[in-house]
Amino acid sequence: RNQKSGWWGESYIHNGHREYVDDLSVTFHIVQSLNDDVPLLNRLATTLFAVRDLSYPVGWTDNDIPSNHNNMDVIVLMRASWKAMTDSQRKQAAAEIHRMLHWCLAESLQPDGSFRSAPGTDDSIEESEHFGVGFLARIGYFDKNKRFWTNEEFPEAESERRKIIAFIRAHQDT
Repeated sequence: RNQKSGWWGESYIHNGHREYVDDLSVTFHIVQSLNDDVPLLNRLATTLFAVRDLSYPVGWTDNDIPSNHNNMDVIVLMRASWKAMTDSQRKQAAAEIHRMLHWCLAESLQPDGSFRSAPGTDDSIEESEHFGVGFLARIGYFDKNKRFWTNEEFPEAESERRKIIAFIRAHQDT
């Protein structure tokens, strides 16, 4: 673990020197596995915002292209560090979640209840559904009791949920 950033990652030997790389996915998996009970959450949150515009494995996008997969990872880290965030960071987090939600609903979620795969990936239908639904569920889109970041209502959420369920049921035997 990088004590400076609060993130976990990988270390590599490059030109005879060990180099440490913070990793969004590794950090997500550890934080989730430990039920958000990790130290240095204030550093984790600060780093989360600092790497926003970087590409994965550190940042939030894959070559400037958003994905439900990375957005889901970011949400878990935001939720875990929410209480350790400053008021300014909470406002920034809420704005970012709104932006990610808009992208998910306008760009990724399709009229039939499927989620478009991120360009350049080999995501299966199952992976695309998993990450899309995982993102929406973790921000509390379907359940206001899980909305750690807003009191906003999403009246369209139930009809979107039904479309997603119908798509999954229609494809569960494929």
